[in-house]
Amino acid sequence: RVLKMNEIITNRTLRNIAFLSESEIDNYISSVAGLLKSSYYFLLDEHRPKLVEQCFNNRLLYKGLRLEHAARLDKILEAAPAELQATYKEWQSVKNKIAVELSKPASEQSDATMLEIQGDELEKTLNRNLEGFEDAIKVIKWEEVQQKLRPGEIVIDFVQVYIKPWESDGYVAFILKANQESPEIIILCEESQIGNFKAARKLYKHESDENLYHLIWKQIEPHLAGISKIYYSSEGVIDFLNIGAIPINASETVADRYQLYNLGNIKQLALHSPKPYQAPNDAILFGGIVYDSDTAAKATYSKSKEIEQNESASPRAASIDDTFRDLTGKDWNYLEWTSKEVDAIEEILSAQSVATTSYKGAAATEAVFKKIGVDTPSPGILHLATHGYFFPHPEEEAQTTGFSTSSNPFIRSGLILANGNHAWKGNIIEKGEEDGILTAYEIAQMNLKNTELVVLSACDTGLGDDSVFEGIHGLRRAFKLAGAKYVMMSLWSVDDKKTYEFMTEFYDLWQNKGKSIPEAHRMTQNKMRKRYALPFNPSAWAGFILVE
Repeated sequence: RVLKMNEIITNRTLRNIAFLSESEIDNYISSVAGLLKSSYYFLLDEHRPKLVEQCFNNRLLYKGLRLEHAARLDKILEAAPAELQATYKEWQSVKNKIAVELSKPASEQSDATMLEIQGDELEKTLNRNLEGFEDAIKVIKWEEVQQKLRPGEIVIDFVQVYIKPWESDGYVAFILKANQESPEIIILCEESQIGNFKAARKLYKHESDENLYHLIWKQIEPHLAGISKIYYSSEGVIDFLNIGAIPINASETVADRYQLYNLGNIKQLALHSPKPYQAPNDAILFGGIVYDSDTAAKATYSKSKEIEQNESASPRAASIDDTFRDLTGKDWNYLEWTSKEVDAIEEILSAQSVATTSYKGAAATEAVFKKIGVDTPSPGILHLATHGYFFPHPEEEAQTTGFSTSSNPFIRSGLILANGNHAWKGNIIEKGEEDGILTAYEIAQMNLKNTELVVLSACDTGLGDDSVFEGIHGLRRAFKLAGAKYVMMSLWSVDDKKTYEFMTEFYDLWQNKGKSIPEAHRMTQNKMRKRYALPFNPSAWAGFILVE
């Protein structure tokens, strides 16, 4: 009966999904999520192989369906006739207006609802009229994923479900290896044992049985004999964890034993054939940004530049620490080490003949950023060293802007660029001018399909609202919607100086030492861990994760 119900839902999905707008897809997925998740309830009781296979196939179909829908739309639009290209531009214009409206306090959003309705209709017009779009959904089965695996490789999919043994929400893991007859499923822990993403940060310790190793990794270890490479995907609070930083014992972490590849969706293994690696030949860097336009802010910036120039004569200036790339007051402060970070990275890239453009001070504007990928392909590398923000829930108290109060997580997540303090404090922005606050909503509308790596060297850039089957709705999602291949981002507030150290080490390993992007990230994390001698207090070394 469960399998029959699943078949009905899947057929309905394949029949209708191509003609829905983005918001309608979200609503549809939410409506069927409960029915799909009920399969796990029976699955964990009986462990029937056919049911395990079907549940894994559901993961391959539904997870990231909206993201896949957007990617298909972009691809088919490339060969669309002129009238549909015009419809697409009109749709993008409407979404830009929506971003402006949603950034206002709710009481001042006069046009947001009507604009969203207009945007949905334009999108559905494209869906109905683009040739071949209704046939573009690619259904992947677990066998197709398995065919891509080699000896020594494994797939792990962490899933949030309602678990029968405890009659509560919890986590399980699907595992798949090259020589398995079918996928297997492992019960991990109750959701309450991990808590929310802030509580989970305290569980990297290795001294207690109530840590991440015992909660989500110990049960998997018996299946890892002979395994060296792990492809994994996750959801719920596990999506906010650095899996590689989980301690196995007093001296080893998961990343010490295995090569880890964090995928947005396991189906990526079956959908994408490996292509010969081509090193990026151009880069755009943002850092050393001035967040105010007034005289005092400029004076602060000038003073910081003077400190940089006289650093050798000022040991105290060289050891400035405990400054974080997040909001500590009512506005955003200048970050000294971001300027040094951009200079150091530019030097590394230039030595490898990578054409590099840097935007610093008052020149690092939102308008400049939004021109990326418009008239020319986006750069191979895009690096932003600045402040980042994420509000987990709409703030209840009255605010002068919508950045903290919006119900849309793509507005409650973003990056601060030049003169961003003006709008952040609720001041009026002249019509046609950018506000200096680059929201995830705005990034999602960009074209970054030529970008190999985006580095978000700022606080909380890996956070967002967790959405059913769609992962984290925030900056990480926005850059993937825009088309970037790899995104490096942070899971918590990051220290300004230590982030400079992390980033320069990473670029040196990648560009000068010839390591791959995942390998350079893994090695940098390990070097930072040894440097600060805090093996299982991850604040100094494990904040940055890499997602493909």
